[in-house]
Amino acid sequence: DASRGTACAASVDVDLALAFQKFILGEWEDGVEEVERNIDAVGAGSYDRHLGGSGMFFLTQEADANRSIIQILSFLYLTECTKADVLEVWDRKTFAEPLLLERISDILDKFLLSERKDGHLVDPNFWRNSHDTGEKFALYCTSSAGVVCSILKTLLKFSSEQFYSQKKIVLPYIFALVRVRSDEIRDHVSTILNTRVANLLGIDEVPGV
Repeated sequence: DASRGTACAASVDVDLALAFQKFILGEWEDGVEEVERNIDAVGAGSYDRHLGGSGMFFLTQEADANRSIIQILSFLYLTECTKADVLEVWDRKTFAEPLLLERISDILDKFLLSERKDGHLVDPNFWRNSHDTGEKFALYCTSSAGVVCSILKTLLKFSSEQFYSQKKIVLPYIFALVRVRSDEIRDHVSTILNTRVANLLGIDEVPGV
């Protein structure tokens, strides 16, 4: 989690972004001319935020850290504990539950805000393949699209009791994700609506959805 926090702070560090750009100027053979061509292609104000630099590097690091955290906490939360485990060692579910939900909420809040604000700037082809890392765009919504898919897959693994107990936290995000641009994310949302949410409402699943 410390790695995630460091990457999160570094991704919006203006001084660090300027240092990255100076490094690029020194490394590219065509120097200023090549940098200027890239800046002109997207607008000076969007260069580091959308095409790379420190923002892209550290957003990728943050996404990787988040993915690892979600995987570990999901394993703890979804693994059945025997009575002996709870009494003699520790209750993995009780430990993991608040941490997992906190991380899921933070990721989805940031993703939805970024996608709503900047999603239209991204090549539509990217949103058809959200397993892509988004390495060409220094945006939270592109770097974390794959992490959001992992979260949705985790929610599908929740038991009926787990999903029901967390419905007040989970459902608002599910409904908000219906409108995002990513085909893959919407597919996962559709599956959750047709299974978990349908079960909550006492509705039969629609075959083939």
